[in-house]
Amino acid sequence: MIQLSIPVPPAPILEDALGYAGDARLLSVYWTPSGDEAMLDDGRQSGDGAPWGYLAYLDDPRVALGIATTGITRWALGSSDEPHTHRLVIDLETRTAYLATDAEAVAALSAQWPPAEPMTAAEMEEVRRSILAALASYKAPSAAEVQTAMAANYAAVERLRQWLNGQPMPDLGELVL
Repeated sequence: MIQLSIPVPPAPILEDALGYAGDARLLSVYWTPSGDEAMLDDGRQSGDGAPWGYLAYLDDPRVALGIATTGITRWALGSSDEPHTHRLVIDLETRTAYLATDAEAVAALSAQWPPAEPMTAAEMEEVRRSILAALASYKAPSAAEVQTAMAANYAAVERLRQWLNGQPMPDLGELVL
């Protein structure tokens, strides 16, 4: 993994903008053309992130230039047309970021959790029952609830942009793109 010299906002600014509510120390982000989505993965749970927060962060010149200094393009994190080969791994404790190959990221994310204990047949049955119960009681969000969630994400992305805009631009020095 390559440590990056990019600004990582204090908690929970980035987490809120990305839509991450987990408790991991390490979080990876990348883009997938499958569904054209921002993806979040902490080694225990993975799924869609908030695309506008992802784009606001990765497209900020301070972040984009920090990635460019590695010689690896931002598009290695994936795009609408190409799968990712790398991930941005963020240490949410130290607020540092790394560029990692997919294999490096998966290994680091997995290593942060204790090994899972094998489940007994009874435990598997209990999980199955709880999933079926959750599916049976699922109620789709109302239009008002969706609008509220979208407004909250918009506000989180704006907080991220404001924080980033308060950070100094990097010294380009000898940077050749």
